[in-house]
Amino acid sequence: QGFANLSISHNVSCDAVIVSCSDDVRSVASSEARNQLEVLTGRSHHYVVVSPASTAPSLGDDVQYPYLARLATPETVNGAAVAALVRNYDWNRVAVVHDVAGFATEAAQAFVDEVVAAGGDRVVLGDGACVGGAPCDRFVVRDGEKVGIAFSLAAMDAGELDAGDILRAVDRLEAKIVYLSTYQRVQRIIYGEAARTGLLFGLGHAWINSLPDDSAVIDEETGFVDNDAVLGLSGAVGFLEQLPRYDDGGLP
Repeated sequence: QGFANLSISHNVSCDAVIVSCSDDVRSVASSEARNQLEVLTGRSHHYVVVSPASTAPSLGDDVQYPYLARLATPETVNGAAVAALVRNYDWNRVAVVHDVAGFATEAAQAFVDEVVAAGGDRVVLGDGACVGGAPCDRFVVRDGEKVGIAFSLAAMDAGELDAGDILRAVDRLEAKIVYLSTYQRVQRIIYGEAARTGLLFGLGHAWINSLPDDSAVIDEETGFVDNDAVLGLSGAVGFLEQLPRYDDGGLP
């Protein structure tokens, strides 16, 4: 029996666990998590973890995650595509902004790694500063040094972090091209604030989005389109994996 739940009951035996985001996958799919569950329950568990959406490259470690099956391409592929886009437009100064969730940081790191691997004199703006004062436990590095701008996803979700602080931190770098790696609900807040304040907005600026999706302009509480987010998102670019549809005619 498969079920979408991060906690596995002590008296339940299962064959598969369906988990979506990378951090949640990590919490149940690792060898350590499996061993901990065996200690807690006093018996072995041979479940497979199936993830339809986790893209963190670190989850590709077959030793650490031997029973993980992912249905999405790792961020290394997306990072290579975005780096190719940067080369195509000859963008030589790119600010990197990311939250500290596993997916977002690893996506940003994959992009930076591909930019570095391509060579040239491209500059990744930012010195690893953590915006807003909330602790940041993950950073993007280049040649052993922190780069980019990080922020706490938990602080943003709790309303303790002002999106304007993030925009002002990037603006101080005199950045025109910004790579943003965070979930859609946070994108909406940042893009909306960009439109309202005029920071990193309009002609001469470009946003590169690691997770482009229409939901980035929908207010989750009201279900309505956030017009400011639409304006702020205008002109943003990004890549999505093309997936087959299985609901309108069966398998391809």
